[in-house]
Amino acid sequence: PSKSSGRRQNFDSTDTATYVAPPNFPWQWKNIGLSNLVTYTYVAYVTDLAGNQTVSTDPRSATSGEDSSPPDPDPAGWTVPPFQSGATSISMTAAAATDAEGNGVEYRFVCTDVPALTSGWRQSVNPAEPTYVANPRVYEVTGLTVGQTYTFYTISRDRSPNQNQTGQSTPLVAVLISEEVTTDIEPPTPNPAEFAASSPFQVFQSATYWHVMAAADAEDDSGVEYRFVCVDNGSLTSGWRNVDNVAGKFFPNGQPQTPNQYWVQVGIKNLLYRWTVQYRDRAPTPNTGTASPQKQITNTLP
Repeated sequence: PSKSSGRRQNFDSTDTATYVAPPNFPWQWKNIGLSNLVTYTYVAYVTDLAGNQTVSTDPRSATSGEDSSPPDPDPAGWTVPPFQSGATSISMTAAAATDAEGNGVEYRFVCTDVPALTSGWRQSVNPAEPTYVANPRVYEVTGLTVGQTYTFYTISRDRSPNQNQTGQSTPLVAVLISEEVTTDIEPPTPNPAEFAASSPFQVFQSATYWHVMAAADAEDDSGVEYRFVCVDNGSLTSGWRNVDNVAGKFFPNGQPQTPNQYWVQVGIKNLLYRWTVQYRDRAPTPNTGTASPQKQITNTLP
C-alpha cells in the first residue's frame, strides 16, 4: 500500500494534494523508487466527488527493472552479407548489437533453405556457457553443395530473463558458383584512396583544437575499413576504423562517429600537419589499397 498513488484529479487546482497538472493526466501514473527486480501487483479504481467508488480493475503485475526491450538495431542487420568463403563454404557477419540494459546480446543465423545449417544462439559474454563463441557475429558453414542456393537471415536477443528478441534481418542469398575457392583479392574502390573535398581541416571544439579528416566513401562487397595516417606525427595515426568499432561513439561535436571520418586532438591551433588515408576490405584476409596522396591542413584559425 505504501507504493500506491493516492487520489489523482485534474479539475481542481486548489486541491494540491490530488491535483495533476498538464501535460500529465490523472489516469496515468509512473511509480518510481521501487526495489529492483521485485514484482508489484496493482489495481485501479475511480471515485466521484460524492465518494462513490467503482469496483477495482483486475489485478495486474509488473517487475521493476525488468528488461523488456530487444537489442539495437531492431530488426537485426548485416555487416558482411553471406558470401562464398571457400570451395564449399559460406561466411557471414551480423551487425553489432547492443542491449541498453546491459544484459549482453546473443546472435543466431537461420538458413531457410537447409534448416540443419541454422546456428544455435551464440554469445561472447560468458566463456563458461556452451553458447560461448569468441566472435559470435561471424558464422561460417562448410560442406555445402556447389550450385545450390542458401538463404540466411540473422536475429539477435538479449540475455535478460525475458530474452527479448529483435526482428529478423533482410534474408540474403549466397550461391556456390564453382568448386574453386572464390576469394576476395581486390581492395576497396576507389584505389588509391581519396580524401573528401575540403578535408583535412582544423576546428576549435570543446575548449581545444582538433584535426578533422574525412575520406571519400569506399566500396567493397566484404565491407570497408579506413585508416588515417599523420605523416608528421605518427602517434596521431588512427587504427583501422569500421562500422562496428565506432558504433555508439560520438565525435566532439556530438555527432555519431562514422568510420570514414576521424577527429584527433592536437591541442594547439594552426599545426599544419600532413595526412593520408587508406582503405582495406573486411575479407578474411584483408586487401589493403594504396594510400591517398598527402594533404596538408591548409586553413588557419583566428
